[in-house]
Amino acid sequence: MNIQPLLAYYPDADVPTLRIAVQLQEDVAVIRRLFGKLASGEIQEAELGAVIQCNLEGIRALILCSARRRPSRALAIEYQTSSGPVLRWSDTTCYWLEWAEKVDPVLESDSACHQYFWPGGRDEIVVELCYREYGSGGSV
Repeated sequence: MNIQPLLAYYPDADVPTLRIAVQLQEDVAVIRRLFGKLASGEIQEAELGAVIQCNLEGIRALILCSARRRPSRALAIEYQTSSGPVLRWSDTTCYWLEWAEKVDPVLESDSACHQYFWPGGRDEIVVELCYREYGSGGSV
């Protein structure tokens, strides 16, 4: 089993899905700290794939950004590249705190689990954080 995290975008799923699949609790902790830093204002922007050193599938990059105001589409394609889209997830510090707190049950879990984030609403891209559920790939 590949323990390297996977960042995968599935635009053709029933609901377009961005999957963050991790096998190690340390990677969940890094994601939690990153969301917390966006919530506290310690950082304004980060590229998730670079932070957790993950494999990419169907996506070029995911940029996380702390914004003063919530955009109409919090998670959206910023631009397309030959290796996939660059997605930008922009949210306020209050929302980043909410997302950070939603990571806590995953971080505390001793078994496989997942958590969903709906930054743009139910008809937009959903983020799925998977812990020990997928290896280096898989489809929705």
